[in-house]
Amino acid sequence: MKYKLSIAVGCLLLMALFCTRLYYAFVPRGASLEPFVGYSRELSPISSPAGKTYRVFANDAGAMHSGNHWVWVVDHNWITGRHVILEGYVTPEYATGEAELLVKWQGDMPAIQFAVGR
Repeated sequence: MKYKLSIAVGCLLLMALFCTRLYYAFVPRGASLEPFVGYSRELSPISSPAGKTYRVFANDAGAMHSGNHWVWVVDHNWITGRHVILEGYVTPEYATGEAELLVKWQGDMPAIQFAVGR
């Protein structure tokens, strides 16, 4: 009986681990589910001088508003999934893709000057 119980608990833990990894394959750590999945769109990626590529997503939920847009810069790890490395507000010309993000590099990590607020 203990043997079957330990197999069942192990299967449950393995399934929980699998579901968590699957979730973070779509929604990066540090971003909320609804804004990211429902209202974000991908902008052009940024690449470091060493060749590492980061994906950039803009929250487009308030497409009709006048103001700044929330942006996530996302890195990917094959074990842990995607995670947010930078986030903040950018002006509309960057969020709509009319202008490229101004990125400074600190080694292999991007540094973006975000807007002060919404």
